Amino acid sequence: MKTSVLLLGLLLSGYAQGDSVVYICDSGHAKRYHLRDDCRGLHNCTHHIVKISLGEAKRGGRTLCGLEGK
Repeated sequence: MKTSVLLLGLLLSGYAQGDSVVYICDSGHAKRYHLRDDCRGLHNCTHHIVKISLGEAKRGGRTLCGLEGK
């Protein structure tokens, strides 16, 4: 029973679905996610840079950094 609950949780979280990995600045004010850990948008981060799933970033209200792809 516990295994099926864990698997269901993983499916709902997005990790088991091959969700993409993105990077965020772990501060209370950051609102963007980044596709690369060396994005210029992360250079001003004075907190930790954290790797999370794209789904988790979007559920947290984050949007793609405007510097991505430039």
